[in-house]
Amino acid sequence: MSNENNNFSNTNPVPVATAATETAAWRTFIGGVTQDPNYLINAFFIPIGDISNTIQYAVNGFRAYMAMREDGTLHLYWVAVDADGNDVLEDSNNKSLVFDSTLPCPSCCGQSNALNSTQ
Repeated sequence: MSNENNNFSNTNPVPVATAATETAAWRTFIGGVTQDPNYLINAFFIPIGDISNTIQYAVNGFRAYMAMREDGTLHLYWVAVDADGNDVLEDSNNKSLVFDSTLPCPSCCGQSNALNSTQ
């Protein structure tokens, strides 16, 4: 790997209070940049089927990429990461393994909680 400081074995959960503070900081930051609802994205829902279809290719985990369609809609591409830290873009049959999570929050947020609201 090019960055030896990456810790891919960290499975310790982040305290809810830390995550709440940092997600609130994101909402404050992005709200100061734009009021366009297309860009006020807090999170993306990743369907479990996409994860189960890709998990066999993920040795280290997954990598997510923010993307923007021509119409300005934000979405998230994500891929498996192999043992060398590289993105796995296709399987051995050249079938794409780039998944598109197009269920952003807001609109697909679930109930209000410490990570998605100011409750």
